[in-house]
Amino acid sequence: MKPLRPDQVEVSQQNGLKVYLNPSALDRARLVYTAVGAPSEKAAKDLTLSNTIAPERVAVVEGAAPDLGGCSGGSVQISRYDPSLVVMKADAPCRGMLILADVWFPGWKATVDGHPAKIYKAYNLVRGVVVEPGKHQVVMTYQPMSVFAGLALGLLGIATCVAICRFGSLSRSVVAG
Repeated sequence: MKPLRPDQVEVSQQNGLKVYLNPSALDRARLVYTAVGAPSEKAAKDLTLSNTIAPERVAVVEGAAPDLGGCSGGSVQISRYDPSLVVMKADAPCRGMLILADVWFPGWKATVDGHPAKIYKAYNLVRGVVVEPGKHQVVMTYQPMSVFAGLALGLLGIATCVAICRFGSLSRSVVAG
């Protein structure tokens, strides 16, 4: 198999499979300072795949886009990365959107400096959070409702078992007496 683009460099080959380095890939976490909105999921997808958007500078979101500062620069560092927790430090020169190149999925929650923040579905695929100018800690945690529903059902099951055992022994003692 050949590389898809001329700037890709082969870094490994095993059992007929080749791995290429993509030097033009975007960082896993980065800041952008312009956002455009699309009226629907399909429109967001089409706009993302068009050649009219530079994804390294502009975020595409479904619905109304947040007002961002239009500057450049800044930095993002991932300080902790677990399957259900991502902690990042961002330093933004103006209002921007931190883009984390992880799949957007319901159940993810975000905080910026401990305050709840909206997670945007950027590029119809990944997660984005707005940050104000300055240094911030952005935390994303996966807290799906299914976990809380499972916990509630589990507690209900335990309570039911306790009730059956307790009231079952009471009814046996009444019958025996």
